[in-house]
Amino acid sequence: MEYAQEMALQIHRVREAPQAQVAHFLGINDVLVRLLENGVDREQIAWLSSTEATDVLLRYWERETSKNLDRRNLIRPDARLILGDTRRFWIEYDNNTENPRQLERKFHRYVQTLVPIRETSPVVWVAFDHKRKDYLQRNLDAFVELFYKGQPLPEMYFFTPGEDIRFFLSGLT
Repeated sequence: MEYAQEMALQIHRVREAPQAQVAHFLGINDVLVRLLENGVDREQIAWLSSTEATDVLLRYWERETSKNLDRRNLIRPDARLILGDTRRFWIEYDNNTENPRQLERKFHRYVQTLVPIRETSPVVWVAFDHKRKDYLQRNLDAFVELFYKGQPLPEMYFFTPGEDIRFFLSGLT
């Protein structure tokens, strides 16, 4: 009986998230906090979690194409930001945990997910420092040169915290 009770208790124990996952979660949500701190009216912001953003992409696929979608290849953005009625962005927060091969797979997934459905919202990458931002840009440039030179691609922009907000706010009136 004691053994069975101990097993039942272990089922309900919650594991603490790894430090990198916590830092990633905080980094993503910091984008939203910076928007609010910079005076963007909460009523002008729609913020979707990764799960919600992925659901949006699935609905776009159903609407725009009859192709069968292997959900394992679908990009899962960190967030979806909508400012006002017209400005839409896919958000990726990078805290220096992905190597070049992982970044290449993520870039491919963005191309394979967004291009067939003609989704034109830019992908905004937020890196924690300038060195990582430049690293991400160099990886994208090499990726495009190797696989997609001269082909239509999703727009991707790389920023550090603060630079992203200036970009988001640049189109608001």
